[in-house]
Amino acid sequence: MVKYAYDFLELDEGIPKPRDVGLTFVRDPGMGVSEQRIYLEGAAQFLDYVKFRNVTPRLFPEQLVKDKINLYREFDVGVMSGGMFFQFSWLQHKVDQYFDYIADIGYAIAEINFGLTDIPRDDILKAIQRLNQLELKSIFEWGRKYPTRDLDLDEAWDELSDVLEVGVDYVVFEQGELEWAIDRDAGKKSDDPLVELVNRVGKEKVVFEVNKDPHIDWVISTFGPDANLGPNLGHNQVLWIEPMRRGLGRATSYRALDKWTVRGNSTDDLRKRKEP
Repeated sequence: MVKYAYDFLELDEGIPKPRDVGLTFVRDPGMGVSEQRIYLEGAAQFLDYVKFRNVTPRLFPEQLVKDKINLYREFDVGVMSGGMFFQFSWLQHKVDQYFDYIADIGYAIAEINFGLTDIPRDDILKAIQRLNQLELKSIFEWGRKYPTRDLDLDEAWDELSDVLEVGVDYVVFEQGELEWAIDRDAGKKSDDPLVELVNRVGKEKVVFEVNKDPHIDWVISTFGPDANLGPNLGHNQVLWIEPMRRGLGRATSYRALDKWTVRGNSTDDLRKRKEP
């Protein structure tokens, strides 16, 4: 068992790995193996998946990509292949070859994304089923990048029910949908369509695409510290996000202190220690 520093102070200990909820997905910026090892020595315990974004790995020697994947696996971090690879493969009629390749070199999860291409729904469903056969996890991106109206719950459920039925592991809720909800402070309304959609899908399957501190805090405040966050967070953000999950930091108003303090009458008042 790990002995943590300052363990005489009470603090939310978080969810240990391996975990099914409270997942954090970040992007690998293309760092070399030596830099990656240094990064993982401090961050791996808070990190669940790393995304190789766009088609950047196509520019690297294959052995470097394999070495990076193996190092992430050594630290119990899964590697995710981004949605652009799927779109390239579909356009070139090489989806099966693509899936076989990433399974062979050690990826853990692949993103199914059709943001730039008109991929038939049947092909998306078949892709998820193929990943299941290969024992790779799948993650599907849903939502509007630039919504101009409130979410239609029935319409959204129609867009998601079939991918859930064929066994998709995670659904990314597009950042644009979340920002629209945040602007309306949807978390204060139990019957808000976004909150209801999360409940229908299952919070454990939803990955909230947020990358700004106020938005991250909104998700944590609305859906709990065990909400899944990613998949496009910067790799350096993980050491900010984990404290936020535990109520630490300015963006959370230091909720971790609430157990032992009372607040004044205004937000400017200093907290006072609770008396026994």
